Amino acid sequence: MLFFRAVLGMGFGVYMVSAFSVVAKLSEKDELARATANLAIGNGLALVVGVPAARLITASADWKLIFWGIGAMLFSAIIVLFMALPHLAAENETSITEQVRQLKNLKILSSFCVTLFMFIGYSSVSTYLAPYLSTVWEMSVEKISFVLMLLGIASVAGAKIGGQLSDRFTPAKTLFISMFIQTAILVLVQIVPHIAFWAIILLCLWVLTVWICGPILGVNLVVLAPSAAGVMLSFNSSFVQFGFAGGAAIGGYILDRFSVAAVIPIGIIAAATAALIGIYSFKTPSKEFGKK
Repeated sequence: MLFFRAVLGMGFGVYMVSAFSVVAKLSEKDELARATANLAIGNGLALVVGVPAARLITASADWKLIFWGIGAMLFSAIIVLFMALPHLAAENETSITEQVRQLKNLKILSSFCVTLFMFIGYSSVSTYLAPYLSTVWEMSVEKISFVLMLLGIASVAGAKIGGQLSDRFTPAKTLFISMFIQTAILVLVQIVPHIAFWAIILLCLWVLTVWICGPILGVNLVVLAPSAAGVMLSFNSSFVQFGFAGGAAIGGYILDRFSVAAVIPIGIIAAATAALIGIYSFKTPSKEFGKK
């Protein structure tokens, strides 16, 4: 099971990078962020719908049915993609060495750092959100399940809103505002009275702003290094995963030595760090982001 889970993970990583590259090629420049956001929405919907559906299936039938279902859906997706996607030429004739050399660009490296710290902050809180809500906000299991469902919906909405805002204003401006709002919301979570209603509102806004940034970070890299978009997106995807793993590890370390309430300050520090690095990373002329 672990081996095949690793194989699935590798396939998913290759697919997502390829999908972002294809979307970048097929989209008009002033609609790139919106198109990328739509791809992220599919990702979010898969989690919102797939996880509860899988739990229902395993509660009422053989768990192996899930894997048969996944196989059937993947086979159908292959056929649809083969029939629907136009033939696209190779991304460029630039060598791998030249593409990797783009990493010397400090703006690209700082963009990766923004991705890393933003998802460290997100993961350090979201991984331990259930025990946090149970311990600090004294929510029941039913309320926690409801909150988690709302957060899934908020992530989907955030990706959609982020694409629209980015195309209407600029990715830089959208990222600036969203990252500082993330930090402010986590500060409010830490200081507001422990009332469940406020927790739900604030956490939904927090997830919304995180996933507003998600697709735009990829768009920013495509703009900064259009000749090496695939390589940049693959590196960015790796930094997202590093952020998830690092945030969970840091949160677990803090949880063992302090209390579950201490994960919120970790999220605040990571989000603020991402915002400060972003001041440099995204401070570029608006025309570079496709602004008319």
